[in-house]
Amino acid sequence: MNASYSNADITVSADNIAGDCAGKKTISLIFIVACHNRRAQTTACLESIEREASRAGVRWRLVAFDDGSSDGTFEALTNFGDSVTVLYGDGSNFWARSMATAERHALRDVSDSPDDVLVWINDDCELLDGCLDQIVTLLRERNDGILVGAMVSSDRRTTSYSGLVSKGLHPLKFALVSPNGNLQEVDTFNGNLVFVHKRTALRLGGIDGGFSHALADFDYGLRAKEHGIPIMLLPQFMGICDRDHIYTSSTDSVWAEWRKHIAVKGGGEPKSLRRALSRHSPGTWILFWVGSYTAWWARAVSRSGRLFAQRAFKFFAVRGKGAIQNRDRNVR
Repeated sequence: MNASYSNADITVSADNIAGDCAGKKTISLIFIVACHNRRAQTTACLESIEREASRAGVRWRLVAFDDGSSDGTFEALTNFGDSVTVLYGDGSNFWARSMATAERHALRDVSDSPDDVLVWINDDCELLDGCLDQIVTLLRERNDGILVGAMVSSDRRTTSYSGLVSKGLHPLKFALVSPNGNLQEVDTFNGNLVFVHKRTALRLGGIDGGFSHALADFDYGLRAKEHGIPIMLLPQFMGICDRDHIYTSSTDSVWAEWRKHIAVKGGGEPKSLRRALSRHSPGTWILFWVGSYTAWWARAVSRSGRLFAQRAFKFFAVRGKGAIQNRDRNVR
């Protein structure tokens, strides 16, 4: 497989930062986040970082890329003081390029220790109480690799985002893994909360900002696996985050869902899908590319058919009940 991807703006060599600190390592967390017009959620996210880092006794800073927010998100970020660096975009960067830019800025600081940890976080995530306490020891013990924090829905019933394991022949088909109290190895991940040792980030070459929005996190994890870098899902849930990509067949037409799927922020954006498939399945990418859309339409038609059948059953059930009631009245 061709896993070569290099971010030319990351010029620090992993060899230059090799080696462990003597004795107990002092871990610093460097958070990176992409933001756009979610001021309340972004503020809550940063407040949870501030609270949990203080509780765990770890140093932290954050690089935020605000992609042209107009709701005061940029101003809210600047209120957090010197711990937060805010970069600003024009609204055309979306998640992948925004995160790649924030990562480049974070990794340029060569004064940081090689044992510092880059932390991806989505701005709609809130860290759970005590979550960073759980992993400080792990981060000190592990000199390389990636740790993934699972998110639970706000009703605490469903795993919303987590580590992923390959499922089937399609290179981008995965099953979500829920925490089970132990470290679990996974194949890739949703990028909602991810801990990457700085040496690992430099080795991989960074987040690929060439993706439009989705798939950059899947790609990063797959590149890590191809480089022999372990990806482990943490034993417990680390934060709260509700899914924001839910099929709503009762309100949206199939065509509306299709347009969302292939739009810039959709999981089926054609250029991004081709970019991922051609990298991780170079010999057969075109088959999987066509197959992805064929499978999407098959599922959509099936869902629509079930919805139509449910509505038809309800309609005739109501009509039938009315007819029976009318008959009974006539008999009386």
